[in-house]
Amino acid sequence: MKWPLLLLSVIALVLSPGLTLSQSKTTTEPSAAKAKDTRGGGHFMKDSWITTKTKTKLIADGRTKARRITVDTTDGVVSLLGKVGSNEERIAAEEIAKNVKGVRGVKNALQIVPDTARKTVDAKDDEIEKAVMDRLKKDQPLKEADIKVRSDAGVVTLMGKVPDARVKKLCETAEGRITMRYHFSGVAGAGMNPLASLVRARGHDVQGSDRSFDQGKNQDIAARLRLLGIQLAPHDGTAVTRAIDRFVYSAAVEADTPEMRAAGALGLDRVSRSQLLAEVVNAGGPGVAVAGTSGKSTIVGMVAWLVREAGVPATVLGGAALVDEGTGGCSIAGPAEGPVVAEACESDGTLVGYRPALGLVHNVSRDHAELDALRPQFAAFAENCGRLLVNGACPEAAALGRRFKASTYGVPPGVDTRLWVTSVGPRRATGVLRVEGSNVVIDIPQPGLHNLENAAAATLVALELGVDPLKVEALLARFPGVARRFEAVGTTASGIRVVDDYAHNGEKIRAAVTTAQASAPRVVVVFQPHGFGPARFLRPELKELLPRLLRPQDRFCYAEVFYAGGTVAKDVSGRVLASDLPEGLRCGYARDHDAVRQWVLSEAQAGDTVLIMGARDPDLSRLARKVFESLSVWASSTRSKVPNRL
Repeated sequence: MKWPLLLLSVIALVLSPGLTLSQSKTTTEPSAAKAKDTRGGGHFMKDSWITTKTKTKLIADGRTKARRITVDTTDGVVSLLGKVGSNEERIAAEEIAKNVKGVRGVKNALQIVPDTARKTVDAKDDEIEKAVMDRLKKDQPLKEADIKVRSDAGVVTLMGKVPDARVKKLCETAEGRITMRYHFSGVAGAGMNPLASLVRARGHDVQGSDRSFDQGKNQDIAARLRLLGIQLAPHDGTAVTRAIDRFVYSAAVEADTPEMRAAGALGLDRVSRSQLLAEVVNAGGPGVAVAGTSGKSTIVGMVAWLVREAGVPATVLGGAALVDEGTGGCSIAGPAEGPVVAEACESDGTLVGYRPALGLVHNVSRDHAELDALRPQFAAFAENCGRLLVNGACPEAAALGRRFKASTYGVPPGVDTRLWVTSVGPRRATGVLRVEGSNVVIDIPQPGLHNLENAAAATLVALELGVDPLKVEALLARFPGVARRFEAVGTTASGIRVVDDYAHNGEKIRAAVTTAQASAPRVVVVFQPHGFGPARFLRPELKELLPRLLRPQDRFCYAEVFYAGGTVAKDVSGRVLASDLPEGLRCGYARDHDAVRQWVLSEAQAGDTVLIMGARDPDLSRLARKVFESLSVWASSTRSKVPNRL
């Protein structure tokens, strides 16, 4: 039997080693005639020439270790396979290949493996290749096929000859049945537990740990993970053994923790949360990455709501659950070969790892780092996107759009997709988005211009994924909101509204406070910095921002800096931050959550909005509810100013 040549082409499967959230991106030859043409000269000879030329240029350029890179070309599309030592080397190889004459496209499947870990990773790859091959040989049609298996840091590539598309599909599904064990260190994190849930949903063995679980916190997240079949262990390193195939860690887990030390000593494949997320997004069909220093979780939450309620199959991974759907992150496990939508965070410098088919930059402002440090990271992200959307209302995002020829959206005149604002509050935000000559009415239950802009971005993504515009309108009108994003806890009988918000940088604080001010004669604000490092970073900005932002009648209080554990320099405090502000602001300071409650009770008046802000602390939502309960007790007995008791 004569079989068509290279029907399998390249299969780059993610969640290494050997684990796949995505099925193959293989291309089946449409006809025997095309296969004959491929064998008969034209395409085959041209592909061979491109392969040779690309390899030669890789060697001559000198920026890559070319001997470690395998080049394969099919119909002018170059696939780069192998292991390289850095992201810079990976990017350089792709640039070199793109500049070879005749190349129609480049599939960059190069995996980053530091030289120090190469021996361990190579050994694991040998095991994966054997496991995949053994599994393929269990099906008779696959046993007879001429298939080669390659693994690079667990990303599996199948190449060879198969008789038809049915056998090709058998290859893909057979490979997908191989399971491995993952350990998630810091699994309670808003970005970690959705990933752990997704890996488990794909049928793999998952375990994890978190010091908050050891402290008796985040028990609702722990219970939900256990229901999914995820095993939880103490965060002391005892669960980190050679049985683990991949060790995934949160940015909040310090390098000197027992688990990190144990993983290093065992030579385990260590992968950051953001690196794993990038792999998932890059393998999406299509992959969509939502970036920006503010609004990511709300945009992704809106997209999750729209695709789920509209019945559009997609995987969605976000940093915040929808209101009344628990705490932790947002996780929808769609089909393995389907679309993937996720928020791409700049906090740890890993935006450069994303290569989505569609990228979105909503805004860029001072957060986690200075703008000078953020700009190169967002520029690299923009350059790596197949298509790019940017918010024209943000000067930094708009500049990226001009540089990389992006499509623009937002309020300013001249953008490609204009948002016309009807109302930003006080209880709802409404507007009209003009999309390719048609109007999409946006009417959301969340107030604020920033939420209207978030909805515009989510609408564009949802339309790309196939959600009907009329369904977008109907579904956004009853969007429940995202947990701790201007989430209304309740309103007392005396009209005091309590709002819980995740705001933790200057831009987010400004948006939350101004939204609250639009609907209340007075705002009583509590802000808890989410760590000592962030408190130091924010200090000069808040010293300038707050006196300009707060009205004379508003009240503000710093809660003590949140400490999650670990080794940190405690060289700043809530009391020090409060002393930065002018005496006329009468800034309060609360040493703990009970002191916060007492301060609010001493300040709140009928008709006020009480705004509780901060990130990372799992007890902040509980605090907001305790404040509401205490205010409600008072409201049931008196209509005068709250006394400092209860």
